[in-house]
Amino acid sequence: MLRIQLTERLAVKFQALANNEELPSLARLHEKDFTRNRFLTARCIFLLIMRGIRISLQLAIDDFMEDFMSIRDSVSKQALSKARVKFDPDVIRELFRGSAEEFNKCTDLKLWKDTFRVYAIDGSDVALENEPELRDYFGCSGSKKGATTGMLSICHDVENNYMMDASFSPYATSERDAARDHIDAIMSLPTNMGTHNLFLMDRGYPSAELMAELIDKNQFFLMRVRRKFNLDFDAVGKDEEVSLLINNKTYRIRVIKIILSTGEVETLATNLPPDVLSYEEAGELYFCRWKIEVKYDSIKNKLQLENFSGRTVVTVMQDFWATMYLANLVSSVAFQTNYAIEKKNEGKINKYQQTTNESILIHKLRRNLYRCLLEPDEGKRNILFSELVEDIARHPQQIKP
Repeated sequence: MLRIQLTERLAVKFQALANNEELPSLARLHEKDFTRNRFLTARCIFLLIMRGIRISLQLAIDDFMEDFMSIRDSVSKQALSKARVKFDPDVIRELFRGSAEEFNKCTDLKLWKDTFRVYAIDGSDVALENEPELRDYFGCSGSKKGATTGMLSICHDVENNYMMDASFSPYATSERDAARDHIDAIMSLPTNMGTHNLFLMDRGYPSAELMAELIDKNQFFLMRVRRKFNLDFDAVGKDEEVSLLINNKTYRIRVIKIILSTGEVETLATNLPPDVLSYEEAGELYFCRWKIEVKYDSIKNKLQLENFSGRTVVTVMQDFWATMYLANLVSSVAFQTNYAIEKKNEGKINKYQQTTNESILIHKLRRNLYRCLLEPDEGKRNILFSELVEDIARHPQQIKP
């Protein structure tokens, strides 16, 4: 499967779940949930959550009923709120994980040096409503420890702009523990022969124990470390190996000192040998980690992650996993629109390269995506997607230095 075929695969899986007769039993949190013949079925709630609620809750319900249920009679937001707390967010989490598994099957993934899948891992605070239930579960941050806050962590394939794993945990959760879970999730996926995983992490993650764990698991890493992380690291001149004794076992860590244009010295630690990663390449490779910051901008500002439509742990987690899934759908459609832009520009001499305008993609996706996903006829569905891709590709943006 090629990356431009990914959206169709995701559409098939989405439709299979939405039309699954077992969805009520899969989604119920308690034994009696979704057992009575109610107007707000498990399927109805699932589609409303996945469509996203970024306007008035009542307006969102009314629009959904008219667009998807073909009826003008609506239900109250109180009725929806009562029904939503019965829907297990793990159903949507598995849909997100399925999107990563499908992506992993693509045969044309970009690799660093044709060998390494490069993953950046990073965390970020997420602001929540100061509701007692949310405060008790997620905890608080701020100088007065009064702002309800969750800890978001993602593992991002920076060469292909795709999220492979994510978590949303209480604020006190260790970012390093979240990283370990991401690494285990990546290792659970099939790896093509001759391909290796390479993890990029900022200076909040390194520990001698984590480095040892990655080496023992035959995983590669490039981490930025703080000054005084290790005195032997600080003493390195430019590019040397340092021995770490951990649990009576010696590990060799390569330490690289990069001098920035400001004169500041940045210390990197890796288990990549010099014949794979030269000194000159180290800073450039680490800078690829910046792409995860761009992804966070997309998730928080363009997809409006923090604009949660619910005030309970269950509804917040529903919105979270729906946003993570939508982020991967955005990336999958971008593979197609970028291909369309490249084909359109073949033979042209442009001052700057062009790429998909993500803001336009997200706007048009929100309006049209789920109608495309739910189209039962494969031929019609492909036509709808083709029209959507062509529409988005007509408004590219320039890639400027």
